[in-house]
Amino acid sequence: MYRKIWRKRRVSNHPLTRPLRANRHLELARQRRLEALATLLAELDIAQAKLERQCETLAAERSQADRERKSVPSERPLHDAIAAALQAARDVDRTRQLLVLAETRGQEANDAWQSAREWQRAWPDQCQQQQREGEARRVLEQAE
Repeated sequence: MYRKIWRKRRVSNHPLTRPLRANRHLELARQRRLEALATLLAELDIAQAKLERQCETLAAERSQADRERKSVPSERPLHDAIAAALQAARDVDRTRQLLVLAETRGQEANDAWQSAREWQRAWPDQCQQQQREGEARRVLEQAE
């Protein structure tokens, strides 16, 4: 009896002895899995192609950026020009200060010149006044 059961199980599990309907369901399930895998592989191929195009684009952009970086003129002349402009601005400020100082001194000199002219005009009158005072003193001294 033991042998019979074992044989039955063994025989019933054998792929050739399985019912046809079970094989068909398994085959359909296997086919669906294969189709899903094929779809997934196709999607992965598309994603890989997209990534490869992006890598090529990035490589081209990197090359372009390197060419542009190498062709950019040196910033040294720009820095030199900025330094020269700043120095010129300082020179202009210093010159303006000197001009203000010169104008102030010029005004002072003009004032002194005007004072000298007034004194020069007044000098003869001063001399005449001193002469009159001297004569008046002599007259007073003689009258005493």
